[in-house]
Amino acid sequence: MKRVFLLFGAVSLLQACTYGVVNNATTGSALNAATVTVLNGQCSGSGCSVTPVQEVTTSSGLYVFDAYSTTASKIILPSSGEEAITLMVSKSGYQPRIVYHKPKYETINYNGETRYYTQVPTVYLCPLGSLDSDGDSICNDAEARYGTNAYNSDTDGDRLSDAAELFGWSGVDLATFGANPKHKDVFIEIDYYPGLKPQSAAIDKVVQAFADAPVNNPDGVSGINLIIDLNQQIAAADVDNDLNPAWTDFDVIKNKYYHPRRTAVFHYALFANRYNGGSSSGLSRGIPAHDFIVSLGNWSTPGGPCS
Repeated sequence: MKRVFLLFGAVSLLQACTYGVVNNATTGSALNAATVTVLNGQCSGSGCSVTPVQEVTTSSGLYVFDAYSTTASKIILPSSGEEAITLMVSKSGYQPRIVYHKPKYETINYNGETRYYTQVPTVYLCPLGSLDSDGDSICNDAEARYGTNAYNSDTDGDRLSDAAELFGWSGVDLATFGANPKHKDVFIEIDYYPGLKPQSAAIDKVVQAFADAPVNNPDGVSGINLIIDLNQQIAAADVDNDLNPAWTDFDVIKNKYYHPRRTAVFHYALFANRYNGGSSSGLSRGIPAHDFIVSLGNWSTPGGPCS
């Protein structure tokens, strides 16, 4: 069972590093002197005076935006209003790769100090002219390294392309959430009215139900990985106790709280009181659908007996 929530906020990390590895897709070996450029991100530290902010890989394929250093420290965070850093990995003679990375800082203890680090997934750069049978921007040699299908741009059939699950899409880092191009994923953002935040135990049951689904995956593990971002509480001033007409009023809230960059990836759910004057437990905007309402706020047990 996997449950992923956004826990990282706009905090100031005094000593942190962002690092990753770049390899040659054909040989699998480390790629020396590849350039990693921050196309979109907030950089602070003494090493941020040079624009654009870049690092170059070593002979082991490693690059580090390092805030541990006293000579050229760099802390890379998403720009204001964004949820991921945008990196471009490039080298002459190779196809460049855009990677969206949401820093998910972990901690280590070094000489009695707490330091932070976040790892960008390994990138296999494809030499120019490499065969890409399914046209998904991942050459066949790289597909072999990632374990994805070189003849199907959506290996697991979850309507999320392999490239999106590996490298992110439109400013959203799917990999940090737990996306797997070889296992079906469903992403949901949940916003909720005051007092109607769903309990962790209830969410766990739903996540487990999806994990238990008799659905086959290329990784050999059955089930669906339900990835939930329990995102934010709707401000009291924006609460509409009766969404009526349901989707008209729903869209007023969605347009304010749901960022359009997530449209191609996340379903949007609103935990609200009721809709269309009734006491139904919820409503989907069609089947299949992108949006749905969970409306248990006016039940005799607020939030419902199983909240």
